[in-house]
Amino acid sequence: MAKKPKYIASSDWHLEQNAWLRYPDLKHDAYFGLKQIIDLCIQYEVYLLAAGDLFDKQAPDAYSVWYACDQLQRLAQANLECYFTQGQHEYSKTKP
Repeated sequence: MAKKPKYIASSDWHLEQNAWLRYPDLKHDAYFGLKQIIDLCIQYEVYLLAAGDLFDKQAPDAYSVWYACDQLQRLAQANLECYFTQGQHEYSKTKP
């Protein structure tokens, strides 16, 4: 019998509508990946450890921020927590 995970760790989401500039037809893949991560957390009833570079830049577009908040709200509704740290893409000396 497989053991239940204690948490799910993920990083480098680089949320942006079109993160792959070399592939302009490839859109929203980062959003799809985040949804799958949240789905797994809910399925296994474990918290999420988000280890940096969640966004692709320091000042992400409004849709990417909304989408991240919407997915994290799904965790909250399932009474699950998310712990995160800044990566170099969203790093700010003045904001925690």
